[in-house]
Amino acid sequence: MRLKDPNGPIPGGLWYQYSDDKGNTYRVNGMDLTFGKQFIQKIKGDMTNKNVAVPENLEYLVEQQICQRLPGQYCWQEAGDKVADVIHKFANLGDRVASTFGINAQLETRAKNCPACQKRREAMNQALG
Repeated sequence: MRLKDPNGPIPGGLWYQYSDDKGNTYRVNGMDLTFGKQFIQKIKGDMTNKNVAVPENLEYLVEQQICQRLPGQYCWQEAGDKVADVIHKFANLGDRVASTFGINAQLETRAKNCPACQKRREAMNQALG
């Protein structure tokens, strides 16, 4: 997903949350900033200070996280996002069917936490976006 207006106001404020390898969670607030290079630099600095590896695709990850918190009118979906939505709908359906048999499959949870799926989504967004 991409912000329709990266320089506009972000409902709920501009912030990014990340975790380190030990499971500690950190939040970087950018209330005085707009989404862009300054905010990304602030996050990189925070991650560096906490000895957390800065991912190459940090800007993309930040924008995805922001859009997941926002109502639909603030972001637009790219091709990879649309494919991911379909996968999540089928996973949710699979969970519901499995639950009728007393099975807790957690297919949707697995799809949400799938690193390979996130890479595919990002690659499709960049290639087809």
